[in-house]
Amino acid sequence: MWALVQRVKTRGVELVSLILLAFAGLHMMAMSANIVLLFLGLETASIAFYVVAGFTRQREASDEAAVKYFLLGSLASAIFVYGAALLFAATGSTSFYGAGGMKDFLSATIVGEPGVLLLGIGLVIVGLAFKVSAAPFHQWAPDVYQGAPTGAVGLMAAGVKVAGFAALGRILIGALPSQIDEWAPILSIIAGLSMIIGTAVAAVQNDVKRMLAYSGVAQAGYIMMAFVAGSEGVGSMWFYVAVYALTLVGAFAIVAVVSRTTPDRSDLEDWAGLVRRSPELAWSMLVLLLSMGGIPFVAGFAAKVSVFTVAADSGYLWLTILALLTTVVGLYVYFRIAAKMFFAAPADDAPALEVPTVARLTIAVVVVSQIVIGVNPWPLLDLAREALPF
Repeated sequence: MWALVQRVKTRGVELVSLILLAFAGLHMMAMSANIVLLFLGLETASIAFYVVAGFTRQREASDEAAVKYFLLGSLASAIFVYGAALLFAATGSTSFYGAGGMKDFLSATIVGEPGVLLLGIGLVIVGLAFKVSAAPFHQWAPDVYQGAPTGAVGLMAAGVKVAGFAALGRILIGALPSQIDEWAPILSIIAGLSMIIGTAVAAVQNDVKRMLAYSGVAQAGYIMMAFVAGSEGVGSMWFYVAVYALTLVGAFAIVAVVSRTTPDRSDLEDWAGLVRRSPELAWSMLVLLLSMGGIPFVAGFAAKVSVFTVAADSGYLWLTILALLTTVVGLYVYFRIAAKMFFAAPADDAPALEVPTVARLTIAVVVVSQIVIGVNPWPLLDLAREALPF
């Protein structure tokens, strides 16, 4: 991120301001107990990220990413706000909790004709599924990940994932727990599609940023598995989100360093022989890839076991089996990158890699946290279960 600010020079202040504005919106989105305030936070963050996606305007891919993100994001926002309006029409409230809130109303009232309520739930799920890049609402993610400034993509992807799932949890688990029999099957289908589509398409990509984008689609599916357990899955969901957000930040920090000389792309061939050009980057990326793949003794393994367990205990055994299968197939995606880094010879004209101090510090913190959490996940998992209810 710091390298990106230095590269855009006088526009660096604008970029930092946009990132801060976006995270203010994400914070409002995650903490809101009212669907109107949640929507305001959603739009604040979205508009800022639309601009960030097209910030490096000298690149054609950046303009394309911004336009696609804006058009599809606007459609998703419209779907979300229509769903919010239908929830208000069905419950008479925009608040999630408290006297007169959605939760109290639905707990005390038998809805004789639930069509408006169910349609509102469905539209809200679609709107937020877009934000967390869950299939089949993920079409924006690969192009935006590839075209947006690499130094900012990790923050964008991680922040949106955290806030998007927080908002989904506040609405479904916090405000609509009595309707779990209606919305849990919808989420299970979206989760299954995300795992299948994300894993299958990632396996045929030759651009590392697009690989990570489609991997993120599959990861969104794994996170959604926790929702089918209702309140019992909240701790597992937060644990997985925290682990994956850290992984994203570290992975894109490494991608930013490797692709500094070719900002328009991050071809897999550019990673050939990375262990000879920069051993610290290669070994750090390996740890993060192992975490995303769910290999034991790194944090991703504990995260996957946690969500798989709560989904199976809630009666969604088929979803757990599907998740296990896609996890195995997904290892091929991560091992492709690892094999290129460790077993391929670097190109003769491959430039030397200089790791900025800020990037080195960020990567080191992320890698160490992945190993520490992987060896002993219980403190963070217990904290997620106790401190972050909806």
